[in-house]
Amino acid sequence: MIKITLLEEEMLQVVFNYYEEYITKMRLVPGARFNQRRKCWEVPLKSFPVLEKIFKGEIVYVTPRSVISGQPEPNHHSDIVEIKNIHTALPLYDFQKFGASFLYQRAKQNGFAFLCDATGIGKTAQALGALLLLSPKRTLVVTPAAVRHQWAADAIPKFLKKADVVEVEGPQQQRLKLYGAAEITVANYEALLRDADRIPKDVRFELIILDECQKVKNHQGKTYGALKRLLRRMSPICFFLTATPMMNNLDELYALFELASPGFFGKYSAYAREYMRIDYSPGYPRLIGYRNLDQLTEKIAPYILRRTERHPEVASALPQLSVQNVYIEPSGQQKRVHAAIYSEWKKAVEEQRLCRDTAEEIEARCRGYIMLMQGAADDLRLFHMSDSKMAQKYIEICPSPAPSPKLMYLTEMVADLVPQGKVAIFTCFERMARLIADALKAYNPALFTGKNKAFRNEELKRFWHDSFCRVLVLTDAGGVGLNIQRARFLVNFDLPWSPGQLEQRYGRIKRFGGCYSSIVGINLISRDMIDERIFAALEQKQEILKTILAAAS
Repeated sequence: MIKITLLEEEMLQVVFNYYEEYITKMRLVPGARFNQRRKCWEVPLKSFPVLEKIFKGEIVYVTPRSVISGQPEPNHHSDIVEIKNIHTALPLYDFQKFGASFLYQRAKQNGFAFLCDATGIGKTAQALGALLLLSPKRTLVVTPAAVRHQWAADAIPKFLKKADVVEVEGPQQQRLKLYGAAEITVANYEALLRDADRIPKDVRFELIILDECQKVKNHQGKTYGALKRLLRRMSPICFFLTATPMMNNLDELYALFELASPGFFGKYSAYAREYMRIDYSPGYPRLIGYRNLDQLTEKIAPYILRRTERHPEVASALPQLSVQNVYIEPSGQQKRVHAAIYSEWKKAVEEQRLCRDTAEEIEARCRGYIMLMQGAADDLRLFHMSDSKMAQKYIEICPSPAPSPKLMYLTEMVADLVPQGKVAIFTCFERMARLIADALKAYNPALFTGKNKAFRNEELKRFWHDSFCRVLVLTDAGGVGLNIQRARFLVNFDLPWSPGQLEQRYGRIKRFGGCYSSIVGINLISRDMIDERIFAALEQKQEILKTILAAAS
């Protein structure tokens, strides 16, 4: 793949990993030259048509293609007629009426539709508006566990007058009696995994709404399989709701469209050959890039609708998000531990390349080393809190670690922020969440993780309503669907590998109905450690996602 950025001087910057075929192609583009200072190729803007033709299907647009070419993206939704009279209890914005009309009309035509608006701009409201237009006898809404009650007790009653709703909860025997017991049934993915094959045969849902459908992005996962069997049995119309249809790679797009319309892309092997560049040289097969992205975009665009803050009506209703990246110098002890783990990771990568028979086992070990490097970049006390054998071997290098410079910086920063507004702090690790909460106990912090399910909703309410609770510390268990607009600041103590996950985090405070007109995201990055590699990977993945979804916007 090549990345294209429009420069101020009527030039295009072209960046790609060293690849002899690409260099040969670049020499065919009129006016192309390699800029030694910037370490990239530059091409005159007037040569863009030639560049695009030569690299057709392998371009990732950092600057939107419409800006470079001066031509608007093709409209794949020109056949959708906006229905003005959608009688939700709370009125919809005009762009939400279009979204509801899209779901209704596209799903009536094809049996499914994807609403992929950016986080916080009302996908729930639009889906419920489309539900009113469809008027199904029975509807199943499937959500992440953290927002199931929010759908059943808040969203549906707020938008639908006299809503007949049942929330599926309790032991399985009780849950199975609740499916179809009302016009709208709300269940979570985790329960559906266990219940899907046991839902009574006389229960049929005409409409199934999959909220945060990226939860079933793994086409080899058990929840995915259970849901696919349920859809095959009931043949419902399906609404797929997500801000992030591709969290990490093209496998996830394949999985969601295969769920929506089996055979949409054909067999996975054919899909991989068509759109992925895979290195099959001796060792473990490795994804090295994508191809035919233009064809992929054209194929999926009619079924996906996506609006972001670039949409004028959306921009006027959403708070303005500014993001700051703060680089922090780690301690010498952190550097030594990180270097030791990195050395082991490099050995494992080389071993994986040479030992094909045990490649999957080595891959798991490589992932373990990556998590350990993330832990070293956060706080070395995590190693002493872990019972992992991989972690234990590095304790000798850090026998009695102090709080990390990153955590010390966070405590000082929060002291400056809380007088201006409440603060939400995300981390990838539950143990790190506890360390952060302990360091910030002066601000009466609330805690929301996968380990405190019994009382985390009460913690969320405390953050909303208790003026003395100034901080909320979350893992990614709270990264989907939660509304925490009471926060003005969102701090990523560490970064996820997935750009979709990062967008979901920002979406917790960047929402309609927020308390502030401007909000701030802050990324804490340990210098010269894995944090910097994660940040670079996120930028590249975000550019690919934007390129693929551009035609659906």
